[in-house]
Amino acid sequence: MGITLKNNFGKNPANWSQGDFSGNGSVDWDDLQMLMSNFGTRTLPVPAPANTPEPATFELLALGGLAAGLVSRKKR
Repeated sequence: MGITLKNNFGKNPANWSQGDFSGNGSVDWDDLQMLMSNFGTRTLPVPAPANTPEPATFELLALGGLAAGLVSRKKR
């Protein structure tokens, strides 16, 4: 992990496998701090994906699309 972070330091955009352990899209000081604070543990914490809609959001969008389709059919 340390070598990966060193080799990709300053890379933007970057992902977790390239050393972006903080999840901010770039390999920077925050990632080095995260690595140092977890040194000796087996794994680094994986950040939660940003802006990931909940499954219920998809269901609501699908229902809204169906309702809009039914309304437009009735108007014809």
